[in-house]
Amino acid sequence: QIYKEQLNTRIVLVAMETWALEDRIRMGQDSLETLNEFVKYRREGAAEHSDTVHLFSGRTFQSSRSGTAFVGGICSPTRAGGVNEYGNVAAMAVTLAQTLGQNVGMMWNKHRAAAGDCRCPDSWLGCIMEDTGYYLPRKFSRCSIDEYNQFLQDGGGSCLFNKPLKLLDPPECGNGFVEAGEECDCGSLAECAKSGGNCCKKCTLTHDAMCSDGLCCKGCKYEPRGVSCREAVNECDIPESCTGDSSQCPPNLHKLDGYFCENEQGRCYGGRCKTRDRQCNALWGRGSAERFCYEKLNVEGTERGNCGREGLGWLQCNKQDVLCGFLLCANISGAPRLGELSGEIATTTFYHQNRYVDCRWG
Repeated sequence: QIYKEQLNTRIVLVAMETWALEDRIRMGQDSLETLNEFVKYRREGAAEHSDTVHLFSGRTFQSSRSGTAFVGGICSPTRAGGVNEYGNVAAMAVTLAQTLGQNVGMMWNKHRAAAGDCRCPDSWLGCIMEDTGYYLPRKFSRCSIDEYNQFLQDGGGSCLFNKPLKLLDPPECGNGFVEAGEECDCGSLAECAKSGGNCCKKCTLTHDAMCSDGLCCKGCKYEPRGVSCREAVNECDIPESCTGDSSQCPPNLHKLDGYFCENEQGRCYGGRCKTRDRQCNALWGRGSAERFCYEKLNVEGTERGNCGREGLGWLQCNKQDVLCGFLLCANISGAPRLGELSGEIATTTFYHQNRYVDCRWG
């Protein structure tokens, strides 16, 4: 309900799996390792389709937080998931709200709130992404809401625009989903009063009505074919139009991975324009390092510059691929905004074109 009221996004349970006899993955006290194992299982073995999957584990993780999730991972076959400690119901609810928030692009507010950058509207209970340990926070900060909206504007969350075909709960008139035996379902009495109530009564279409809800339903009739129902949000997205025979806007599609975007500074991947500056800004709040750093370091095939791993070693980048290798960012200092720092921040200085250039990594 919190997500629905504050983010205009409804969360529904479409499937549940219980491991009664044995764990299906290797479980440990490291939450990130467990998360990696879990999303691998989801990719290879989970039968039901969902936008994200979350594991509740009886183990206690060796972490300051009782849950971990991939930031911005929703809809991704390799990153749409989270792991949470199983225990007190109230604590689990908060942790699940936080890890789902991470999946849709939200970051922790705590350090930004302390700096005065991200104030919470509820000073008594605190906000969900503050991670302060307050009991049952029920508000997202303005920062969290803006991050979610920006995530959608950047092309993330493309799978969130369709309604699931099946819920785990039994069919019920008034839940907002058209299920077996129903012609329509505009939701609760209050929701129907706002939209759809003139076209749908007790989950049956009124006289001459074709539809009651959807981006392609207007005045109880289908919108004509070709009417725009979803604009493209960026260069990597594709606009959608009504088909003329359905009340629902077609699935949210995007360009194939690999298309150039932002004046050929980046490439489309999963509906989002991936540029070095944008990735560095997400991690460190700063832009990418100079091209020279990529050309100098990523051809080494070492920990500080590479094109990925090969066994226990590192792969050298070909000269034409240096910008696709290890991400190098400018003005790195302190802790990253996402994840945790492994090792230390290191700097190598080169003399290039009559000036010194600092190349940093961490």
